[in-house]
Amino acid sequence: MVENKRRQAVITGIGVISALGLNKEEFWNGLINGRCGITEIDLFDVRGLF
Repeated sequence: MVENKRRQAVITGIGVISALGLNKEEFWNGLINGRCGITEIDLFDVRGLF
């Protein structure tokens, strides 16, 4: 028999780590200013990964 356990979570705030910013203010400003977080990968060789 499978027990049905309730799991609870508490959301205490909002945080963002993305290509548009490392906090919610930078992220939001990037969104409203139409910035794009997509670029070519140039930190390492990606040949053979596709």
